[in-house]
Amino acid sequence: ALRDFDWEGAIFLPFWNNSKVVRINANNVYISLYLQPLRKEVLAVISRLYDVPDEKIIHVQFNLEKLGFADIVKILDVVTKENISAKSGEISIEVHSNGFRFLKITGK
Repeated sequence: ALRDFDWEGAIFLPFWNNSKVVRINANNVYISLYLQPLRKEVLAVISRLYDVPDEKIIHVQFNLEKLGFADIVKILDVVTKENISAKSGEISIEVHSNGFRFLKITGK
């Protein structure tokens, strides 16, 4: 599944230095991005590294302008093949304790 992403030339936006591009509303959840600006694609790696029993759903806000997107066309969990819906660059997604999600985001 991850083989489908074009890694060559991707711009890495690590979780410790991407707050202008993406925001998360949860503690102990980290998101790093791999941006392909010419292809209008992003691979988002979301991980929850600690056990937080009451928090499973997180809200993620992508700054579409900073990503170079007019809008999001599709978000696909590349592991489960689940399509994720977005509204104005915002998604709500379940991430279990000590779990992760790989999302391929296609913009226009």
